[in-house]
Amino acid sequence: MTPITVTSMSVMCFLLASGIGLWLGQSLPLSEWSRETQELVKESRRLVVGIATLSLSLILAWATTSFNERQNEIENSASKIVGIDSTLSKLGTKADGSREMLHSIVEKGIVRIDAIATDGFGTEATRKGIGINKLQLQILDLTSDNQREEWLKSSALGLVKELAQYKWLQFSGANGSIQSPVLIIMIIWISIIFLSYGMVSPLNWTGVTTLLVVSGVTSSVIFVIMDLDSTSGGLIQSISSEPLKAALQQIDAARIK
Repeated sequence: MTPITVTSMSVMCFLLASGIGLWLGQSLPLSEWSRETQELVKESRRLVVGIATLSLSLILAWATTSFNERQNEIENSASKIVGIDSTLSKLGTKADGSREMLHSIVEKGIVRIDAIATDGFGTEATRKGIGINKLQLQILDLTSDNQREEWLKSSALGLVKELAQYKWLQFSGANGSIQSPVLIIMIIWISIIFLSYGMVSPLNWTGVTTLLVVSGVTSSVIFVIMDLDSTSGGLIQSISSEPLKAALQQIDAARIK
């Protein structure tokens, strides 16, 4: 589900819970709404609020970490690509074919990352291989005339192996690390909080407006969490091909020299 869908569902759940709470608060007989009952509701709400606050904080930290990892992965990939090309260039003309293949891989990688950013993993564009294994084999087949060239070849192979571990180069990946059951439970907890707020809220414009505003603010937190965790769409672009484009320009400039 998209961040907008989850946020819309959460708003509806919170408003529905608030409405039920308002109805209960006005409909329950006084014998069922004694001072002791009100205190019980308040204490129970404090407990649920504490649990929900802690859980939301942990989930937000989790989503932020996932976002940063995706950003760092692309940036690290770009630096390794430049490193591979620089290492291969020291092998002379015998490595020209490998450098051309690396150039092609980067171009295909840019297309793949743009596809992931738009549609997520699991699309036709992300299921196609881009030739990283072929590059490894081609570098492995390069002849080494001395220890220096053997070391350069081994270094290039090591960098290619590290590059191949990144998720954007694999056939599948995670569109998000937050599981649906976690979100459902969180929305239920927060809905219970709004139910209790509705029970003690006065049935007037001020009370209803306050519940509407708080529902929107709480749902916006869920939207931010989902947007940070999502690889595709959303307001926050969590995966970008710009570092690879910069790397491509750099290796093109190195080939011209």
